[in-house]
Amino acid sequence: MQNSSTLSGGSFGPLSPYINPYLTQIRAEGYAARSIDDQVCALNLFGRWLKRTGREVRDLTEAVTCDFLQRVIKGRYPKDAAPAALRRLLEMLRQIGATPAAKAAPPSPSERLTCAYEHFLFKERALSQETVTGHRCFVRKFL
Repeated sequence: MQNSSTLSGGSFGPLSPYINPYLTQIRAEGYAARSIDDQVCALNLFGRWLKRTGREVRDLTEAVTCDFLQRVIKGRYPKDAAPAALRRLLEMLRQIGATPAAKAAPPSPSERLTCAYEHFLFKERALSQETVTGHRCFVRKFL
């Protein structure tokens, strides 16, 4: 594991300038040290993969992150931390204007069902974000 107190350098490929702001954000949100280390590991792998595949931060979309998860992380450490870390990173990059906003496409029937189920889990069952994320993966595969 890397020391996640301060990270810099080129090991994160095109993500390097954004790692310390990401760390500041997740520390402020109260993530545990182990969780932070897992997220840093996932982002390190993602940054190196972006560099190998010739992608830049401006190219990031949900499709790119899904491609990475399927090709690189599938069944490999830190498979549990990677999807949520990439979602948070993409959201942060969009907020600061480093990557384009998501293009709104009409949700598919399975996406509508998944969203309704997530809403149910949050509102009716009061489950945490991490638990709902785990259920989301299962539901997507099921549908």
